[in-house]
Amino acid sequence: MNDSLSLNLSIRELFDAPTVAQLAVECATARGGPVVLPLEALPRPQTIPLSLAQKRMWFVNQFDVTSAAYNVAIAIRLRGRLDVVALEGAITDVLTRHESLRTLFPMIEGGRRR
Repeated sequence: MNDSLSLNLSIRELFDAPTVAQLAVECATARGGPVVLPLEALPRPQTIPLSLAQKRMWFVNQFDVTSAAYNVAIAIRLRGRLDVVALEGAITDVLTRHESLRTLFPMIEGGRRR
């Protein structure tokens, strides 16, 4: 770990930190600053290949377009006054953060997905 993170952290310091949060503090102290690597966006290809699970879902859907196999329907009863603006904001935030909730599987190359 010392070589990977360019740290000088002893075994004692490692085991004195019983949680990941405390270990992060120990690492930051050993380095002299926070241990946070910046996230960098990579260039995206025009077409992103499907994972094996996505291929399976696509195939099931093509095999039976009326199937609701991967749909999960739920109903939630809310009590009290509903703050519609806050609810819309929360849903928008979740959709913005999780690309998988916005993913489409368009047909390409004669309808076959890779």
